[in-house]
Formats: sequence, structure tokens, C-alpha cells
Amino acid sequence: MLHILYPLKKSSVGDCEELRYSLRSLEQNIKEPFDVTIIGYKPKWLNTKQVRYIYYSQCDKRYHNSLHAIDIMSNIVDEFILFNDDIYLLQPVTQETFKQIYYLQDLNKITNWGNRYYQQKLKEMFYDVKSKGLYGLNYATHTPYLFNSQKVREIIYDVFKLFEKEFVSFESYYYNYIGAEKVAKQIYPVRVARYDKTPFNPSVADGKIYLNFDEDGMQSGIWNYVKSKFNKKSKFEI
Repeated sequence: MLHILYPLKKSSVGDCEELRYSLRSLEQNIKEPFDVTIIGYKPKWLNTKQVRYIYYSQCDKRYHNSLHAIDIMSNIVDEFILFNDDIYLLQPVTQETFKQIYYLQDLNKITNWGNRYYQQKLKEMFYDVKSKGLYGLNYATHTPYLFNSQKVREIIYDVFKLFEKEFVSFESYYYNYIGAEKVAKQIYPVRVARYDKTPFNPSVADGKIYLNFDEDGMQSGIWNYVKSKFNKKSKFEI
């Protein structure tokens, strides 16, 4: 059984419409038994008979909301897959698909980190993992992440004490900690993403496994593509 976790906050797109279509993509494409846990906000359309819903009040620290959800889930199951509501499956997948680890960039090669909040926090993460003798890849691929619960708790409470700091990219802490650079592959061949308003051509999604976008990307036409591709109501909807 695959265990899927969605940390969820109230969306700016209707009543978490992104989650609705993400769940449809799961039902359409995961080809073995799975269950879904949602921690945080509960959309009105969510069928709680088909998901495990756990209420969690959002805190001021943005990335700590996901961290609390990850921590809670690590005490429920031994292994789980972290999704976000803006991640969509484009092809049939199995547990073996999720076992493949992907990275975004080698942070050892960066010479100019930039001054934005995320860039500076990514830099802090890099030096944090390097101080432990770890490699230093950026695993923030915005795709599903497979986590071992024991390792999760080690990272949160013992190795990096993440509740004591503001941070970004829990997945980068995790995969650097387990030495995933030995098996990790570049994300670009399997993911289509859009983070600007450049018109979206559906053909770029051909052969890809994962799709992801942000609010700017939504205006590119990719949102219409998602709604058209996953237009069948799922069991997770009332």
C-alpha cells in the first residue's frame, strides 16, 4: 500500500481546485493500492470517507506548516510519499516510479546565490548539510518525494533540528542526509513545469511523468490543459 500525504493550506484558486485535479491524476495513474492523508485545511468538496483528514492550524512560518504535516505523518506510517496540490501525474506509475530520486542542481557549482529569501535560505541549507560532511544537491524538484519515517524524525529532531530554524526544501535536507547523490538523476527529462506566463504548448508534456506550475504558470494555459486531461470526478470528491 502506498501512503500519500498532502499538507494543505487554503488556496487562492477556488476551494483548493488544484488539489481536486491532483487527486484525479492520482486515481487515474497510480496502478497499485494507495491511500491519501490530508493535513491542514479541508475543502468543502473533499470526501472524508475516502481520505484520512487531520486538522492542523497553520502557523506563521511558511515551511513549518509542511514540516508539521510531515512530522505527523511520520508517526502514522513507516514510509510515505509527499505530494503538493500543484503536482500532477501524467503517466501510469507504481511504487518503483516513486523510488527514483531526482535533483534540480548541484549547489557546489553555484558562484552567485542571489539575495532573495529563498535563495539565501537555500544557501543556508547547503552550508548546513556540508557541515555534516554531506554532498549538497538541490532536490527541490516539485515532484513527489518518498520518505522513510524514521529518517524523517532523525532529520527533524536530531541531525538538523529543523523546528528551531527557518528553512526551505526539507527534501534537500532529507536526500542529502541519506546520500542520494549516488543514485539521483536530473529532473528535466521527466517533469514539465511552468513558472511564467509564456504560452503553454501541450506537446511539451509528451513523455513526461510529472507536471507542476505556480500562479504565474497557471496563466500560461497549463491550467486549462490540466482541467481537460483530468476531467473525470474522482472518489475523493463529494
